[in-house]
Amino acid sequence: MRWTALWLALVSGLAAGESDLLKVGKTPAEKLDEKVEKAKDNVQRALEKIKQKNKVLTDTLYSLGGPPAPAAALPDPTAPDETFQQTFRALLRGRTAGGNDDSLPPLPAVELGALVLKQGEPPAALLKIDGEAVLVKDGEEISLIRQGQTMQLRVQTIDAAGVRLLVLPHNELLSLH
Repeated sequence: MRWTALWLALVSGLAAGESDLLKVGKTPAEKLDEKVEKAKDNVQRALEKIKQKNKVLTDTLYSLGGPPAPAAALPDPTAPDETFQQTFRALLRGRTAGGNDDSLPPLPAVELGALVLKQGEPPAALLKIDGEAVLVKDGEEISLIRQGQTMQLRVQTIDAAGVRLLVLPHNELLSLH
């Protein structure tokens, strides 16, 4: 009988619009939603405090004469200075930094005597350098001494079109056909 009385009270309460009678506690989802809302409120309050502090700092900075001027850009430590560049260019030309192009010896007289193009073998050429016959292959270097200075002839390519030589210290490219 007791149970029947409780049951009737519950049903009559529901009919009267009191739905809280069935709720015993909050569900885990509701608890989580409350925590999320509290966290959002805390974050919002923290952002407001940061904005206020930032405004105070900005106002103070401008009251002291404005923001500091940006520091001057540091020079590139890898950029060579002018003296180094001059010396390097002179070394590429094969002479000292104080010299000039007038100090270079004249180019040698070079003639193509013959091409040796045999399948399966590296190409070769017979050159006449200042009247002397020299057999050269692709990639070789020939050193000459002219007017007390060393000169190099580097064989760049040997093919059916001819021979290409790089003459140093002149940095001149000779094409022989």
